[in-house]
Parts: sequence; C-alpha cells; structure tokens
Amino acid sequence: MAAAGPARRWASEPETTASAPLVVRVFLHVFAGSEEKLLSQETLDEQMAVLNRSYASVNVSFAVAEQERAVDELWAESSYLDMMWNRSEGRADGQALHLYFVDRFGGRDSALFGLGTFPNLMDEDASRVRTDGVVVVASTAPGAAPGQAGKAAVHAVGHWFGLLETGSKDCGSDGDGVADTPVALRNASFGCPVGLDSCPGQPGLDPIRNFMSTTDDSCRDEFTPGQGRRLHELWQRYRSRPRTLPDPILAPIKPITKPDKRPFYPNSETPLAALLLCSKDPRTDVIRETRENRCGSFNFCYFGAAEATGQAGKNWFYDCAEARADPLLEKLEAEEKAAKKAAEKAAKKAEAAEAEELDDWADDETDDWADRETEDMEAEE
Repeated sequence: MAAAGPARRWASEPETTASAPLVVRVFLHVFAGSEEKLLSQETLDEQMAVLNRSYASVNVSFAVAEQERAVDELWAESSYLDMMWNRSEGRADGQALHLYFVDRFGGRDSALFGLGTFPNLMDEDASRVRTDGVVVVASTAPGAAPGQAGKAAVHAVGHWFGLLETGSKDCGSDGDGVADTPVALRNASFGCPVGLDSCPGQPGLDPIRNFMSTTDDSCRDEFTPGQGRRLHELWQRYRSRPRTLPDPILAPIKPITKPDKRPFYPNSETPLAALLLCSKDPRTDVIRETRENRCGSFNFCYFGAAEATGQAGKNWFYDCAEARADPLLEKLEAEEKAAKKAAEKAAKKAEAAEAEELDDWADDETDDWADRETEDMEAEE
C-alpha cells in the first residue's frame, strides 16, 4: 500500500470508507487495420479479468453487455472522436463504459497508450455523452506486447471515473486531490523505481504501485482507500443518473446582427456536436450539417460549410468571417483603429515637437548670427 501522504483533501471528498458495490456495463469495441491485428477473444476476456481484479478493492466490477470486432483502417488509426460518436449511438448514457481498442491514436508518432474522458465534461457540453468512454492502444492489452498486462486500460478507466494521475507538476501542488496518495513529480516515475522520493519535502515516497501512476504494468497493482472514496463520490455526482442527448442536438442559435453585415451566430451550446457535424465526415468527406444558425459562424466559416453552400469566395474563411457581425472581430478592428489613431496622434505630436525643436534651433542660430554680425560691426568701428 502507498505510504500515507500529507493531509490533502478536496472539499467534496467524503470521510466515509464504505461504498455500495458498483457494477458497470461495458460495450467493447475493437478496430484494427487488418485481421491479424484484431485482439483475440481470449485477450479481451483477460483484459476484462484484469479490470475486475484491479477495481475489486474499491468495490467496482465490470460486465460486458455487447462487443464488436471489425477491420476498419480509419477508426483503427485515427478519427477516434468520430469513431466514439458513431459507435455509441443509441447506447450513450454516461453510465455504460464504452471501451475501444485501436491500433494507434493521436498520429503515427504519438506515444499515447490510452485516454479516458472525464465525467464533468458532460456537464459542460451535453453532446459529449456521445464521445464518453475510454480508448486504448490494442498493444497494451494483456500479453499483446512484451511487458504489457492490461494496466493502460485500468489507468484510463480511472480517468473515466474522474481520478487524476498521482504525479504533479511541482512538489507544492495539491496533486490528485486525494489525501492518501503522496505528492510526487509528474513524469518522474517510469519503470519501477522502488524507494523513489521525487518530493523529499513532502511525506511519503512516490506511489509507484498506484494504478494512476506512470510506472510499468508490472509495478502497478493498487488503488488507495481515498481513491476508492473519491471514485464513488464522483460516480454519484456525475454518472449515477442516465444522461440524454439534447433534442435537437444542435439547437437554433440567436444571431448578432448589424445593418451592414451578415448575421453572426455565436458558438453552439453543444460545441462538440458542432465540431463533428459541421466539419467533413472523415469517411464520406461530406459536411453533415451546413446550417450556419446550427453550427455557429466560426464552424460555418472555418470548416468549409460556407464554401460548400456558395457563400464564400477564393479566400473563403476570411471573406466569410469579415462579412459577419462578429463582436470579437469588430472589437479587434476597433482596437486596431484606436491603435492606428493613437500612433497617428503620437506621430503628429512627435512631428510638432521636432518642428518646435527645429524652430528653437533656427532661432538660436539666428540669434548667434545676429550676435556675430553685431560683434563684427563693432570691431570694424
């Protein structure tokens, strides 16, 4: 068990230790670029066993409701948001865990092994329930590659519950907000550095055994009681009730108008839906929603809907943006005009000062000349 840390606690973390058993429904999605890369059923079963063993100490278990395995090069290597949006349709409620295995994500050179969406994001944008879930690289599944034991999924699912990594950017921070995980520096724990103390001024050694650390799979094998309490508290706050998508998912947006401009539509209240639906579908290359009063003017102009609907010229984004009553653009234009006016005023002031200085110099030169002439005349006399 990790050494006790300093008395750090989020105000919302409860003091109780008992939590009711939590059973999470799981939808498994496996996409690979070829049949050879598809995870076997045996590997998937072992991954689920790893999840259940890892979360048993915090009274959480997982039960597979459905699964799919398919060869799909697009979803296996990119476009994970579109993948999550598409495959969760009709089954997205914020309570079921959608767990995706892909060949890679984040680009070909990415070192990311997994990601889990934080539950509070659904409060900020109701459409995020469609991309709620966990994506992990298939090579992190148990036995899929040397040294891999399925702990990347355990870690990413921890984020899905709302747990943070145990590492912090500095030793003076509050870390992950859980009292019994010692403060440790982020990115200091790789491999299995037993006895590491990256923050010697803080109580406890680095929690290298914690599932939310960044150590090797062979090193990670525990959650703390505080993390268990935190997990259940976050579940009650964010996931205990089913989520539903707003209807319509892209509601009409009230425009900002100005007599000599096209209407400007602010961002949608469901920005993720607008991002995905108002840009080109990576599979069909078609923009699914082209109405500006649903997408918002920025998405409409930036992602090409304006071009697709014939409302833009050669420099379509700039033409589109400048034609609209964008308050930010107008503010920038006003600031630019004010700055230009101030610069012109300063230039005129500088010119006036220079002219005055030149006049003073000329007067001084004239006086000097007159004095010399007077002296010469007096000398001649």
